[in-house]
Amino acid sequence: MTAMRRAQEALFGITAIVAMPVAMAQTDQKVEVATIGQPLYPGASVPVRVPAVLRLPEGAGPFPAVVIVHGSAGVDGRGAALAEELRRAGIVSLELDMWKPRGLTGGTGSRPRIISDTLPDAWGAWAHLAADARVDPKRIGITGFSWGGAVAWITAFGLKPLGAPPGIREARFAAHVPFYGGCSSYLPSGKGGKALAALGVKPTGAPMLYVIGTKDDYEMSPDACNELAKAYPDAAMRVRLVEGATHGFDGPEYGRFHDPLARDSTGGHIVVRSDPESARIVRAEVASFLKAELNK
Repeated sequence: MTAMRRAQEALFGITAIVAMPVAMAQTDQKVEVATIGQPLYPGASVPVRVPAVLRLPEGAGPFPAVVIVHGSAGVDGRGAALAEELRRAGIVSLELDMWKPRGLTGGTGSRPRIISDTLPDAWGAWAHLAADARVDPKRIGITGFSWGGAVAWITAFGLKPLGAPPGIREARFAAHVPFYGGCSSYLPSGKGGKALAALGVKPTGAPMLYVIGTKDDYEMSPDACNELAKAYPDAAMRVRLVEGATHGFDGPEYGRFHDPLARDSTGGHIVVRSDPESARIVRAEVASFLKAELNK
């Protein structure tokens, strides 16, 4: 039995190996992360393992760490760019690739049904990091882009997969940084907000920095994220408005496309323009926020 497996069983009551290294490097490691539990709603299949990249800062640790969750397009460089900034801040990162093991190609026509279908991936990543001796399990945060931003948001309510073992049911992320995760949907009047209310969950109170562009037409209103912060004062949410930025401003130039999940799932055409300078500034701010919050 490996040390990783023994740590998993002791911490979380999990008998499967949560991570298996498949390639090793000095500071970057390709690993496989075992998912945990099942989706909250029936009908979705969950892969046993998802590939991920573990990126390590210099030093011996234990370090704070952050799970990075990609958007609908899949892994596209946004996570790697943020991970480098986190590494410079002394933070471990674990970037998931959730689509590949599901046989999905990414985009609005090839992704899971709903955000919560990927909770098993997010909490599997938390467990992977928590079982690593180089990581402090009390200082694990989560960030993500668009779809991944919504994952970072719903985990701030302590949502767990069905069938999660006790160690996971009691766990929480120590900080959250959603990037443009669809604030309109999670207002109390939105579909996501109503779903959270029906589940009876409340914010954990972990600190949150929410990144959103002032030109993000994924939202019903430019004020949606500020309204979200007011609606959930216990979420400890601070909104970082990026002037002139569109949805996905920190990633590739995707142009204009239709997304049925936009604007509280009423659908609409979305413009994604790359803004490298704003992206550089925001990544530094996010790393600074996480460094401060995860080292308290």
